[in-house]
Amino acid sequence: MVRNATPIATSVLEWLYLGRELPNLRSSGALGITLVGAVGYMIADSHFEIRGYSWAVVWLIIFIFDQVYIKHVVNTVEMTTWSRVYYTNTIAALPCVAYALVFEGAPFNLVTGFSSRGPVGPCMLVVSAVLGTAMSYFSFFARKMLSATSFTVVGNLCKVISIIVNVVIWDKHASTVGLGALTACIVGSASYRQAPLRDPEPNKVAPSCESATAEELEPTLVGRQEDGENVESTEGHKEGTSV
Repeated sequence: MVRNATPIATSVLEWLYLGRELPNLRSSGALGITLVGAVGYMIADSHFEIRGYSWAVVWLIIFIFDQVYIKHVVNTVEMTTWSRVYYTNTIAALPCVAYALVFEGAPFNLVTGFSSRGPVGPCMLVVSAVLGTAMSYFSFFARKMLSATSFTVVGNLCKVISIIVNVVIWDKHASTVGLGALTACIVGSASYRQAPLRDPEPNKVAPSCESATAEELEPTLVGRQEDGENVESTEGHKEGTSV
């Protein structure tokens, strides 16, 4: 429910800081439908407790900042998508490796885990690494192509699909009302249309040679024959001046 509220705040921040227009009436209604569907699913959740959402406000602030600031960086810092993937995963890997060495007994546990499971362990590691790299690449690619609000809507829809898969596999989740609420989230997300960039203010150009046409600036040489002599004159020169 909290995550589906983020596109509304993101759209306002995009209007304030990233030069986009506010969503039109259709898109605003779509975001509203998505939020109502999320609230409906939360109410229908069989294990809903308010204590489970106590950290939601902290997460909300961090998530919205993340969406808007990363979009700003993608727009302003020239870098390939693969470079962003390398930087992000390399920087994130450093504390993960340190944590594994200190608290999880790596690399000893890593070696013993592989040897006890045969080829299963290495295969799971390779598959997860490939999927993680693909997620990182396509998320940065999507951030470049989409607005921050559109990217947030797409991310929310991915989570809704994962909830549907969860409901199909297990029966300890939302009722029919909850599934209807999830359907509302999907309809709202699919109906959203990305807001365009605001038009920049027209530049006021003072009357000068910059506003003149090429024909007015470029002299035209006209060859003419007078009394058997070749006379070249420049158009626009005063009468009597010859070239």
